[in-house]
Amino acid sequence: MTDRDMNSKPVGAREIERKAQALVAVVFLLGLILGGVGMHFWEVRAAGDTGRRISELNRKPTHEEILNQLTHDLSLTADQKTQVSSIMEDVHKRMRALDDQHKPEYDALRAEGRQKIRALLTEEQQPKYTEFTKQLDEQRAKMQKERQ
Repeated sequence: MTDRDMNSKPVGAREIERKAQALVAVVFLLGLILGGVGMHFWEVRAAGDTGRRISELNRKPTHEEILNQLTHDLSLTADQKTQVSSIMEDVHKRMRALDDQHKPEYDALRAEGRQKIRALLTEEQQPKYTEFTKQLDEQRAKMQKERQ
């Protein structure tokens, strides 16, 4: 008997091996499909009756969206809608002024916290933390730009 004869599989064993491979592939595909369906239903449930996706729920509604929702929910007249819009704009401007007024204090607190964290880190960790805070600052700047 040669090595080849000893390593070759009987016909029945090859058939079983093919079936096992097919079964593994089917189980994998079913897992992908069920995972996708599960994520869809989770997102729908988490979003509730809003009809919006999770990513949309994480952002603040615009002035226009709030005004439209109020108009719809409260059946505002055209005059009321105009007055509500004016009030919202005034409040928004005053809140922005407060934010601008306190921005130096926020920045100082943020810098103090970062300095304390940096003091705890190793030399290897510090460059990673610097990159992390740089990304946070970029995201903050982007959000501030979008709010204006």
